[in-house]
Amino acid sequence: MKLYELSQELKNWEERLEENGGEVSPAELDELSSIETSIEEKIINIVKLVKNNEANIYAIKEEKKRLDALQKTLERQNESLKSYMKQNMEVTGKTKIESSLFTVSIRRTTPKLLLDESLIMKQEKFLKTKVEISKTAIREALKEGEDVEGAILEEQRILYIR
Repeated sequence: MKLYELSQELKNWEERLEENGGEVSPAELDELSSIETSIEEKIINIVKLVKNNEANIYAIKEEKKRLDALQKTLERQNESLKSYMKQNMEVTGKTKIESSLFTVSIRRTTPKLLLDESLIMKQEKFLKTKVEISKTAIREALKEGEDVEGAILEEQRILYIR
């Protein structure tokens, strides 16, 4: 039986016990005990699956970290190699090198904007303001009993596995 079927069966047994005034025959007690044991076994097996998944998740996260580090290393290496090529092309006065596979050239870019933020902050026409909702303030107001239109505090129950 599936866990939800066992849970429903146990609930049905509880209803029958209430109807019978709590009287149970030894055979019924064995069946009830068997259902409870099956539920516990199913839950323990599900926890084993959850723990296995958590181990896999951890391994995947660690592999991602390793691959991210490798990616960053290769990106830095490429930037270093490009800088090395550019520097040597500039020293030799070459602006373009062509081959059957690649063309390498040095070009001008659009000007890069460099800012002194301490001076820019004094000029209001260059500033923008961002409006955000303060979830902390809303939560505190609701906890104090204040009515906040469009917001409610919803209590949830979670499953905790140690």
